[in-house]
Amino acid sequence: MLGKYINKIMNGIGRKFYGDGSIYNGELMNGKPHGKGLITFGSDAPDIKTYEGDFFNGMAHGKGETTYRPEQNGSHFGLYENGYRQGKGTSIWPDGSIYEGNFEKDKFHGLGKYTSPSGKIFHGFFNDGTLESTLSGPQRWQMIGLNKKELKEEEEEEEKENARLGGNKRRQSKRRRQSKRRRQSKRRQSKRR
Repeated sequence: MLGKYINKIMNGIGRKFYGDGSIYNGELMNGKPHGKGLITFGSDAPDIKTYEGDFFNGMAHGKGETTYRPEQNGSHFGLYENGYRQGKGTSIWPDGSIYEGNFEKDKFHGLGKYTSPSGKIFHGFFNDGTLESTLSGPQRWQMIGLNKKELKEEEEEEEKENARLGGNKRRQSKRRRQSKRRRQSKRRQSKRR
């Protein structure tokens, strides 16, 4: 471990090396990741490549982003609790599928939106990772906070973006995230007025 030691225990900002080849850079308390940091997992970690965000007592806890190994090549951005995806988040997979909504112990749970690789969108309630019921019409608009006009504009924008990208899934996922962030920012600004 590189960093500041207090009573032979690392505290403050530093770097910690693990036996499996994982490396942590960031804030530590009592020798454990605590605060903001980045961990790059060693080759023994089966799926996860990196996690960057908040830590509490050595575990992902708070807001963060996980990237997965090339075989999975996906990512997740959202809230974590005791190492699990918990609360609101967005997961993106290399086949172009996206889930935006609530998680409970790493599984889709509660209100969410799933976009399949073919582009079909499901809004509904998820339980233990499974879509239990779908929402349509006013329920869906209320869930995502849009009125009819805004929903139509959002769908038209997604269609234009998909056509312009011509099927390149990786660029498509990145652009979807950027587009979503722009829409959310516009909504927040209009609500403030």
